Amino acid sequence: MPENIKSKIKEFDDIYIDDDDSDEPFETSKTEEAANLIVEAAKMTGNEITYSEINAMIADSNFDKDALEDIYDIVESKNISIIETREPNASELEDEDVDDDELLELELEEDDLLNDEEDEKK
Repeated sequence: MPENIKSKIKEFDDIYIDDDDSDEPFETSKTEEAANLIVEAAKMTGNEITYSEINAMIADSNFDKDALEDIYDIVESKNISIIETREPNASELEDEDVDDDELLELELEEDDLLNDEEDEKK
């Protein structure tokens, strides 16, 4: 997970961790604030964010299903793409000590995809 996403998770946790287990609905402003923090984090990674990054940011906040849908809607309305996974960029690869076997595997997968695309064109 990119470092800037981790810092936004920490920022959200520091502000909004809900320690009481009441079933009271959250105020709209909390939902909007969560969405805005997610948008800020996504802007640091090319206007995209993964579902797992969003879940990590709001995991301890006990949002109900409707609030989660509202958060996703707000995020998407700000032209942020919510994606399944993100390929690590060069700086993330350097930070994570990826071994040569993993890099080779990624390169082979990329070659396979390119070959598949070429086959489809034929």
